[in-house]
Amino acid sequence: QWSEPEPILQNALVIIDPRIADCKEMVASAKRRGLFVTAVIPKPNVTGKKLEYYPTAEALLEAGVHQVYEPPLGAHFDVCECANHLQTLEAQQNLRFLGVIPLR
Repeated sequence: QWSEPEPILQNALVIIDPRIADCKEMVASAKRRGLFVTAVIPKPNVTGKKLEYYPTAEALLEAGVHQVYEPPLGAHFDVCECANHLQTLEAQQNLRFLGVIPLR
């Protein structure tokens, strides 16, 4: 007999390097479609300046993003590490990433 696969609970998308204005529109659109939104920040804003263009993880979460990935402090952005992290999220939270949207 065939075993039942685990149900996929949530469709999701990844936005890369968002600005707050773009992010708010994207989150509103995703919410209408029932999507889970994960943001990736390649270059984290450690100064706290120009949050509108270079938002912090906290600012993105306040804008409605569900999760934010940023590289560890002092480390450069690594595509393979980010992809591994996203695959881990996908497996642990029963997500299915439908697409990656670069916003810059």
